[in-house]
Amino acid sequence: MPQLKETGRTREIVAEKVGMSPRSYEDARKVVEKIDEEEDPEVRAFLEETLNKSVNAATKFIDIPSDTIKDVIDQASGDTKNACAIINKIDNEGLRSKASLPDGKFQVLYIDLANQNGNDLAQLPLQDVGSQDSVLFIWVTPQKMKLPAAEQRGILVV
Repeated sequence: MPQLKETGRTREIVAEKVGMSPRSYEDARKVVEKIDEEEDPEVRAFLEETLNKSVNAATKFIDIPSDTIKDVIDQASGDTKNACAIINKIDNEGLRSKASLPDGKFQVLYIDLANQNGNDLAQLPLQDVGSQDSVLFIWVTPQKMKLPAAEQRGILVV
């Protein structure tokens, strides 16, 4: 058996060989496991198509039951991009309904948009929770650095 030139964690080596970060590789692996376990051919095909377009988009469906995925596919007319937008909307509505903030306005706000569309910022009721002189910290990935929704609302992005 030939000696390996590289040593280390298998996930990191495989991820590098296929041109992914170890995190993206792990996410893709979880989606593939979901596809393998899925019995409904329509859901399987949809998950495969979504994974082929975007690992990040496909991971949104990992913990969602098949019936819900089928409903989302129907609402989105099979379009993976629209389906992801519907899942984001469902997630945002669920978070808003579960959020229980103390009364009053806050001086420091933090928003994680790393896995969200920058336009989701426009949907958030910042004026309801932030004081006039509040500071807003937004966590974004490099691909999301341009936040037109933020600039439209007068938020300085640095």
